[in-house]
Formats: sequence, structure tokens, C-alpha cells
Amino acid sequence: MSNATRGLIDEVWDKYSQYSAHQLVGITHRDGPWKDMRGDLPKEADSDLLIAEEDMFNWFKHEYEAALAPRNEPVMHDIAAEFAALQVA
Repeated sequence: MSNATRGLIDEVWDKYSQYSAHQLVGITHRDGPWKDMRGDLPKEADSDLLIAEEDMFNWFKHEYEAALAPRNEPVMHDIAAEFAALQVA
């Protein structure tokens, strides 16, 4: 794992480790591919529809890059290459 990836993981941990699993589901599932996949299903309805890994990757990549932009921080590593390496492992 690169230092940049480890730094990103540490930053995410620092920000979100205070939340319970239930709270994290609420935070993450209100946007992005989760919302898109559910379509017009009621909020309380269960769904077993699968979200494509590519859709998840693209959404998180966009969120990651958007988080860096206001701080004028460059993307320090090739997130696509690191994601591919994780899939192989």
C-alpha cells in the first residue's frame, strides 16, 4: 500500500470512525450509486439489486477528487491502479 493510500485511509478513519454502522449506511446510501440503483423504491423498502463495481469506483473517485479540489491538493497516486491491485489481492 502506498503512503498516499495509507494517508487517505487514515483521513477517512479520523473523519468517520465516530459513527456506528447504521449511521454510516445512512450517510453513504443517500447519494450516488445506491440512490440511483433504488430508483423509485420507497425509503423503507429493502432491495437486493447489485451495484456494479465500476459504478462504485467511479462514484468514489469523483468524491475523492472533489474533496481534494477545495484544498488545492493534487491527486497523489493512481487510484485506478490501486483499486485494480486490490481486486487482484
